[in-house]
Amino acid sequence: EQRLGLPVVYMNDANAAAMYAHYAHFGFTAAHRSSVAAIVGTGFGGGVVEAGDVLRGAAGMAGELGHVHVPMDGLLEPDQPLPQCNCGFRGDAESVASLTGIRKNLLPYWLSRYPRHPLASLPIAEAAFAVRGMAEKGDELSLHIFRQQAMAIGRLFTIAANFTDPHAYFVGGGVV
Repeated sequence: EQRLGLPVVYMNDANAAAMYAHYAHFGFTAAHRSSVAAIVGTGFGGGVVEAGDVLRGAAGMAGELGHVHVPMDGLLEPDQPLPQCNCGFRGDAESVASLTGIRKNLLPYWLSRYPRHPLASLPIAEAAFAVRGMAEKGDELSLHIFRQQAMAIGRLFTIAANFTDPHAYFVGGGVV
């Protein structure tokens, strides 16, 4: 609070989640550690923490991990279209791993492979929300989607390792 002389810090929800994960994991050593966090929800945010501080960048765009392009070879099926993101990119992490990516890209493809699947009878937005619960129950279609999501996040972390080499990686959010 200002009256106590403490600074007020503003950051987006993904950066705040990244900071929380960093301090919750490292505790008293957080100021001497680094981490990368992927926060997966409707979109795909993230945060990079170095020496206990969230990297913001010159324009505040550091840590926007969802818009990093990830290699799609071996992640997509041979006949699966290249996923499109709302930002206009094709093949970025958000286009595969977010709820929006599942709704727009992955689920329509997998429903074309499983046309009699129970999710095919639902509106696409409702079906996308149901994928997680069905995956938890071992549903084959849903597990295909989460395999692709996990591969995209893993490839993103591999890319991050090449330029940050953090002490830890964190994944959170409502879609994982």
